[in-house]
Amino acid sequence: PRSGARFPFFNLPDAALQSPRFIQNGELILTDSVDAAERYAWLVIRRDGLLVGSLPTAVSIDDARGVPDGFIYTTSAYVPGATTLVYVNTRDGLDGGVPVWT
Repeated sequence: PRSGARFPFFNLPDAALQSPRFIQNGELILTDSVDAAERYAWLVIRRDGLLVGSLPTAVSIDDARGVPDGFIYTTSAYVPGATTLVYVNTRDGLDGGVPVWT
């Protein structure tokens, strides 16, 4: 494809995908998904369309941004009434990450 052109690279027929963002220095895409049974999951997809995997179902992301080795996200699930900043190193695998600030 041409630079700047749009083209589909991933399709999950039984789910709706939303809020994609580049992570891990632009190598991967993190996207929220919901299926027909209203089950939500955060998926990680390679730029060539292969599914890397999903984050643990307990992960609750308010907002996320990519960093060179993965991504950071904010959540209110760690400490009730407070926002926590969490770091996920996707080069080491997919997990809920480690809190770095509350």
